[in-house]
Amino acid sequence: MPIDTNEIARIIEPSLEAMGYRLVRVVLTGTQRPTLQVMAERRDEAAMTVDDCAGISRSISALLDVADPIAGAYLLEVSSPGIDRPLVRPEDYDRFAGFEARIDLVAPLDGRKRFRGRLLGRAEQHVRLVGETGEVRLPLAAIARLLGEIARRDLDNIRMFADDARLLLDCLKPASIGRVFILFPDPWPKQRHHKRRLVAPATLDRLASVMQPGAELRLATDDRLYLAWMLEHLTGHPDFLWTARTPADWRERTPDWPATRYEEKARAAGRTPAFLRFIRRAS
Repeated sequence: MPIDTNEIARIIEPSLEAMGYRLVRVVLTGTQRPTLQVMAERRDEAAMTVDDCAGISRSISALLDVADPIAGAYLLEVSSPGIDRPLVRPEDYDRFAGFEARIDLVAPLDGRKRFRGRLLGRAEQHVRLVGETGEVRLPLAAIARLLGEIARRDLDNIRMFADDARLLLDCLKPASIGRVFILFPDPWPKQRHHKRRLVAPATLDRLASVMQPGAELRLATDDRLYLAWMLEHLTGHPDFLWTARTPADWRERTPDWPATRYEEKARAAGRTPAFLRFIRRAS
């Protein structure tokens, strides 16, 4: 019988509320030994600490031992939302009105699936967002739910990190990664935002430290300026070697390179993506 994460949320939420926390979401992944991921935040808006997560974990473990909603062994992971907090509940779009958000849709709206701008809250069954081209209204029912798709397909080889992925690099062992994908990252087109770009010298240094000699770094973008930026920083980095020999090497992805909807969107808009493949040099 499928495990109802909504039921798990109903079991643990009253206790978290009493402890001064707000439940953000509950996700269950995997089949052999499932992982229960609980994301919570402090109601006083203070930053979550390791002690906060440990206290939540003890409370949840006790509650679930009694209720026993998951048959067999499972792993419990408690985390905080981090900087890039996911908007999970409809009321989140009101609570974070005034903040910048990126919203992805499961189906195109006026030819677009990705929207970025300042949240203005909800209007009936729509989310109001104002961007560079003005206000748009996005149907709540069309907002993408990656976690729901993972659950629908019963995938157990995916782990999500609801924060800046660069934070994970400090947790990885040296020379432990065989392949890294950076696919259609945010180009942060404004000059004052370039420091936020994922492809940057500090990130490349940290990637080089955790990648094995001969490991692949694959990147894709449909932004011409970001492409130039990527090439400038990567071809000038002593630890990475560009493998391209002919234009076909960067114009088409290889069969073992996963397609994304951002690629589909770019092609539909008449933009040609570039696919870059670099090798981690041996020290």
